[in-house]
Amino acid sequence: MQVSWLPQSICDLIDQTVRNFIWKGANNSGIHLVSWQKVAQPKASGGLGIRMARDANIALLGSSILYHTNTTGSSNTWSSIIKAKNYLKDGFSWRAGSGNSSFWFSHWIPQGAIGSLVHVVDIHDIELKINDVYTSSTPDLSILYTELPPQ
Repeated sequence: MQVSWLPQSICDLIDQTVRNFIWKGANNSGIHLVSWQKVAQPKASGGLGIRMARDANIALLGSSILYHTNTTGSSNTWSSIIKAKNYLKDGFSWRAGSGNSSFWFSHWIPQGAIGSLVHVVDIHDIELKINDVYTSSTPDLSILYTELPPQ
């Protein structure tokens, strides 16, 4: 489940097995007093916190994306990770980290590279790193020769 994209039929079978366990128990009989949608909600919302199999599959594959983003190949594992990435990409964002990435050409803001948002990057600014501009928690924009786009 954490290395392969499971077919929907397998996810449905897992969900059915979990439902049968919750509803029927050991004696194979039971009364459904609340809807499955309520049971499957997070505990904070009044449910039991049971994940649907597809959601768990995507979450587990998503954790692999963090470790294998630069890996290439056409293995089943990698193909499964790419499928999960398409579902999870809106939940991830790049971090500047140590700040040694290019201020203008690295994708460290949600809009992409800052250099793609301006018409021309001044030659004096081309080699700037993120930590050159952000010496503390606030940027020192006075060192820039290139005018930033409006926010």
